[in-house]
Amino acid sequence: MSQIETGPFIHSTGNAPGWSLTSYADDYRHCRLVALAYRGETPPEIAATLTAGILSLRSDGAQIPISVAHEDTSKTDLNFPKLVRSSMGSMNGLAIPEVAGFEPLDTQAKLLEIFSKMAQDLSEGKTVEPLSIIITGPATEISQFFKAHPEFANRKFVKKIELMGGAVRPNKDGSRGNRDDFKVHKLLLKATLGISLKDNSQREWNVDIDPEAVAHLMTLDTDFILTPLDATSEVFLDTIVPSIPQSRPPTPAEQFMAADTAKLKARAKLARQRLPAWDLATYHGARNPHLRLTEDLYIEVCDDPTLPEYGQTNINHATGNAIEVTYKMHQDLLKTAVYRSLRGA
Repeated sequence: MSQIETGPFIHSTGNAPGWSLTSYADDYRHCRLVALAYRGETPPEIAATLTAGILSLRSDGAQIPISVAHEDTSKTDLNFPKLVRSSMGSMNGLAIPEVAGFEPLDTQAKLLEIFSKMAQDLSEGKTVEPLSIIITGPATEISQFFKAHPEFANRKFVKKIELMGGAVRPNKDGSRGNRDDFKVHKLLLKATLGISLKDNSQREWNVDIDPEAVAHLMTLDTDFILTPLDATSEVFLDTIVPSIPQSRPPTPAEQFMAADTAKLKARAKLARQRLPAWDLATYHGARNPHLRLTEDLYIEVCDDPTLPEYGQTNINHATGNAIEVTYKMHQDLLKTAVYRSLRGA
């Protein structure tokens, strides 16, 4: 943890992401915005209220803005009925404090405010540290912003974009999408998060929701790093969530994290599986890059809806790079690999 990144970042995530917000409280104070990406059957205002309550459990006192998408970026089979309750004040059956007077912001407006302030500071000769953008949900909102404001889509403002999404290794039947047997993933998601996927939903859903947005972000003048599903599936929640120190009482955030993790792990046993860390592995790797192996490859995503490969992520074979992912262990904490997208053909 001594080499953790301390630079500012934006976290674009799904609805009320729970333990991914509370696990590393000291690091999360550098977050400039939590942007909730899903807007579908689960009202985003409820998710934002729950997220505000989760953040209020942290002990550093940092005020982190929370915003919601203004357009529908979800699908009818990608809602979170068990994770985010229809009534405010609970998640996975755990009580969450209500933040008085909380109102979520609009993601596009808040992003414009953040980047406009950076531009103003640069024009005044001030030192500005570029933002990292961590996406653990659909890429729609971030892509829409940079399409509307391309003047910010460069390394002066954006250090890197990291996305949990896609998959590069084929399934056992040769199809692309979830690396593990898809029926196992389907059962695990249903048992733990209440997410029901259609039988033919073979692709990883963050990319599947909006392949065009992902393809767009890959073209920007900054590093694009993909943590595919087949990498995060190798990282399990019980190996990455930190233990609560015995030398002091746990903080409210740590208590919530431990209880929430225990419930999720118990549900995973219904599917006879260990629970992959997925989003948390991506977030943790983005803020602790020394704990992972990054391979420089040219990544592509099919964004042509007329093709059967629409939504599939792949490595461009023309580069001569092998598809096989390499893994390494570091301090028994993180086992994953990510891909850094190279520009050009």
